[in-house]
Amino acid sequence: MTSTPAQRVKEVLNSCRIINDDTVKTFASFCENFGYVFKGKPVIDIGCGSGGGLCKFVLEQGATKYTGVDIDSIAIRSSRHLEPRGVFIFDDPIHVLSTLKESHVVISAAVFDVCIIDDRTVYPERLVQAIAQQTPEGWYTVHWGGNLYKFTKYFEDSNFQKVHILPEKMPCFGVYQKSARRTL
Repeated sequence: MTSTPAQRVKEVLNSCRIINDDTVKTFASFCENFGYVFKGKPVIDIGCGSGGGLCKFVLEQGATKYTGVDIDSIAIRSSRHLEPRGVFIFDDPIHVLSTLKESHVVISAAVFDVCIIDDRTVYPERLVQAIAQQTPEGWYTVHWGGNLYKFTKYFEDSNFQKVHILPEKMPCFGVYQKSARRTL
C-alpha cells in the first residue's frame, strides 16, 4: 500500500521524534511543492543538531548524499549514531561551506534563530554570503523554522529570489533560488 506524502512525512518525522501536527503539515506541503530541489543533488544541512531528522527527509526526496554540520559535538555524535547514511561534521558552517569541493543544496532548520538567541548579529549575513558563494545559479537553498522574514534581505542582497515562504506563520520554510548576478 502506497502512503500519501503527508503519511510518509509523518513516518519520517516520527522516527526522528520530531512530531506535531503543524510540523507534519508544513513538511508535507513542502514535499508536495518543493521536494524536487533535492533530487539528484548533494545536500548540506547547517546546524543539523542531533537525530539526523533532515537527513532522512532529504534522502527520501532523492538527494544523492547528506552532510550535516553543527557546532555541538554531542549533537554530531548522536546524529552519527542515529543516521548512519549521513556524514556529520563538528565545525563552523561558514568554514565547511568554504571548503566544499562540489556544489550542494544548502538547508538549515532554525539556525538563523539560534544566531539571534546568541546575539550573533553579524553571523547571519556572513552565513548567507557563504551560502551564496557555494550555490550555483538556478539552484535552491531551503531554510526552516522561526521568522525567516527578518533574513530575506540578506538572501536578496546575495542574488537569491524568494520563491516561497510557507506557511505564512511560524514554523515556516523559506525557499530561495539563486539568480544571475545583478548589474548596476
